Amino acid sequence: QIEQVEWEGFVAWDLIMPLLLFVVGEAMPFSFARRVEQGGSMRDLHLKIVRRTLILFVLGMAVQGNLLDFNLSTLHIFCNTLQSIAVGYFVSSLLLLHTGIRFQVLFAAAMLVGFWALVMFVPVPGYGTGTLRPDANLPLAVDEFVLGRFRDGTSYTWVLSGMTFIATVLLGVFAGHVLRAGRSRNWKVATLTAMGLASLAVGWVWSAWLGFPIIKHIWTSSMVFWA
Repeated sequence: QIEQVEWEGFVAWDLIMPLLLFVVGEAMPFSFARRVEQGGSMRDLHLKIVRRTLILFVLGMAVQGNLLDFNLSTLHIFCNTLQSIAVGYFVSSLLLLHTGIRFQVLFAAAMLVGFWALVMFVPVPGYGTGTLRPDANLPLAVDEFVLGRFRDGTSYTWVLSGMTFIATVLLGVFAGHVLRAGRSRNWKVATLTAMGLASLAVGWVWSAWLGFPIIKHIWTSSMVFWA
């Protein structure tokens, strides 16, 4: 349980990165409500969102992208957990500020189903559709096209996987909505437990029955629910 799987599958160690994204989302309904209650303007909130997103993205480049080498030949632009948080935080923040819970749920569903449809039905050059190999899959092809020589060279993917990073943060946002609700503790525990069990069931069915395996490296939709 403390050694990451090479490709398909999921162990306890693999919970760490999804948990970080989830907890960021979970805190957002509280932090945004507090800022609104303190009289923060929409302009100020948008500036904070942009600033925090840029800071997270640059820190990700510094931590794992060799930014401080000041050498373009070793620079990796998008390669770190902090940057996946930045993507999920940016989109989820705008949704939290400007849409209701129903739209947020629909948006998360669109990201998860849309990612599945793209990965399974858009052909990978030279391999065809539905290819899910470490060295051949659509998210990897997109990274190679967009990031080019600035890609990190691993089997982890980032650009297209941003869709499911957003969904992971939004699942945390939904948990935050439950925790902020003016209901009893027992109701909150029961609701969160039901949401967790439902997520496990959807992740398992999507992987085992519908043929979209749990692969953390490309952040599959089934992995989002399972994690």
